[in-house]
Amino acid sequence: MGARQERDVVRTLCLNNRLSELHALERAARSHEARLGSPVMRHARRARVALRLNFDEARDVFRGAQSCRGASPAFASGTQVRFWVDPGVTPYEPRYPESSSRRTAE
Repeated sequence: MGARQERDVVRTLCLNNRLSELHALERAARSHEARLGSPVMRHARRARVALRLNFDEARDVFRGAQSCRGASPAFASGTQVRFWVDPGVTPYEPRYPESSSRRTAE
């Protein structure tokens, strides 16, 4: 079952981010692919290098997508947080000294 069907928000967001990265890499690869047939050898060579780097990056993004995990069951439900405020601690109110730029002109 997929993350959307399971309503796993954490995993769905992770997968959506990875998919967006792959789409961006695909757009970049298409522009590099168009330059492969360039009559200028330097442009074609750079396009080949860029395509190889895109491929490596896409593989890393794919691995990252495989490692997307959903919300941990231990924290997904039943978690309680308790805190208390020490009454002996006074609230902090910052006081700013009068700056030289605020002085009134005489």
